[in-house]
Amino acid sequence: MVKGKSSSSSRWLQRQFKDPLVKQSKLDDYRARSAYKLIEIDNKYNFLKRKSAIVDLGACPGAWSQVASQRIGTSQLSNDELVTWNHGMVLAVDKEVMRGLPGVFVIDRADITSSETLKRIYSFLSQRKVDAVISDMAPNATGMHKLDHERIMELANTAFQVAQNCLKTNGTFLCKIFQGSLLNGKQTTLSVMAHCRSGLPLTLYDVGFKHELKTSFESVQEIRCQSTRKESTEMYLLAQQYKED
Repeated sequence: MVKGKSSSSSRWLQRQFKDPLVKQSKLDDYRARSAYKLIEIDNKYNFLKRKSAIVDLGACPGAWSQVASQRIGTSQLSNDELVTWNHGMVLAVDKEVMRGLPGVFVIDRADITSSETLKRIYSFLSQRKVDAVISDMAPNATGMHKLDHERIMELANTAFQVAQNCLKTNGTFLCKIFQGSLLNGKQTTLSVMAHCRSGLPLTLYDVGFKHELKTSFESVQEIRCQSTRKESTEMYLLAQQYKED
C-alpha cells in the first residue's frame, strides 16, 4: 500500500515538473495552474466584472480567488476599503487552512457540506446578495470513476444550494464536475439504490444536474478548458442569468 502511494506521488511530481502551466503559474505568482482555467472561462463569458461580489467555494490554495480579486478590482485595496463592499468583494471558503490573500476575505477550516459552514457564509453575507458563486471543488480521487463522479456531483449540488441562497437576480454560478450519468440523468433501479447511499437528490438521477440548473438559470453551458489534462474527465458548468424566486 505504501509502495503504491509512493509510486502515485512520484508520477504526480513528474507530471507537475513537466507541466508548462505549473511553471507559468509560478512566474505569474498564482498559487495553482487552475488560475488559467478561470481566466480562460472569464475571457470568453466575462462574468467577473469590476466591483462584483464573488463567493469562491473550495478555494484553497487560492488561485481562483486571486484571479477573481484581480478582475473585480479588490486585489490592491486596504482592509478598510474592503469592508464596505463598494469596490467589490471576494469570499474564499475551504475546509483546509488557507493563507490570506490581498483583497480576499477567508473562511477556512470550513467543510462546505456542514450546516455550520453554511451558517458562517450566510452570517458573513448578512443577507447581502452576490453576483457569482464559483466552485472548483473536487473530492479526493479514488480512481473509481462512478464513485468519484457521484462525490463531485454531491459537492456541485451543495454549491448550487449556496448559489440559490445568495445569488442576485441574473447572477452566475460556475462549478466543476466529472462527466458521468448524473449530468443529464438516467434513472434505473441501480441509480435509485445509489441515491439512497449517496444522499443526493433523486431528481439528479432522474433528470440530471444540468436540467436542475436550467430550471433556475436562463443559460447553462458545458465547458472543457484547454488547460484541462487530456486524460481528465473534468469539465465545468457555467449557469448564467439566475432567475431568483
